Amino acid sequence: MYLPGFLLVCSLLLLQILPQPSTTITNKQTPEKSRWRAIVSLEDNPPPNNYYLLDDHFFIKNGVATVQQEFSQAYRYWTHIVLEMPCNKSLDTDNMQLIWRGKSLLSLGVNESDMGAQLAGEKDTALVNCITYYRPPYSIFRFGTKVLTDVPEVVLNPENWAVYSIQVKNQIMSFTKNGKTLKTLKSNQHLGKLKSILLHFKGSGIIDWVKLYQKDKLVMEENFNQEGSSSVVWQ
Repeated sequence: MYLPGFLLVCSLLLLQILPQPSTTITNKQTPEKSRWRAIVSLEDNPPPNNYYLLDDHFFIKNGVATVQQEFSQAYRYWTHIVLEMPCNKSLDTDNMQLIWRGKSLLSLGVNESDMGAQLAGEKDTALVNCITYYRPPYSIFRFGTKVLTDVPEVVLNPENWAVYSIQVKNQIMSFTKNGKTLKTLKSNQHLGKLKSILLHFKGSGIIDWVKLYQKDKLVMEENFNQEGSSSVVWQ
């Protein structure tokens, strides 16, 4: 099955093997501190010049996280913000929900302004990629080894503010927008302990806040209210 190239950038494995220049990523995860970082991937550039990493002072400003091109002028590009689990947290992905408020910046990106998110476990991944208009195989709904690449339910316009969520519960992955369930997928596969969460856009986007729940209990919250720095609160 063919999967778009951006999934390789989004995958946990690639995040682990990407070189991390000291000029951009300066803080490691610790029990006391958990920081966001950003990846800008350039679709038309050959490796190794097809991505760069940004520390949080580049994109957390004015109460939101806004990832844009800082060191490139590519026509087609992806932006991602990633939060890895701090080393003193161990959360199972069963009965977990990721909620965020965001929108794409079509004027700063490209016409194909995709938007989505990922829960990356130690064994596999739950991922959704929403698209602006119908063009399979880029509407992606993945729960472990089950991957759908023609999902009309996730064709939506992400340019307006909305609250989205991915939930894994009772072996069912569900995706919602403003409280309305758009798509579900059942799988008996276990994703394992949570390793990272990721939010992405084709082009640029804004994230207002992010919350993570386990068994309906709030376990992480980020409001991006600390200028130039992550302010993640783990419960």
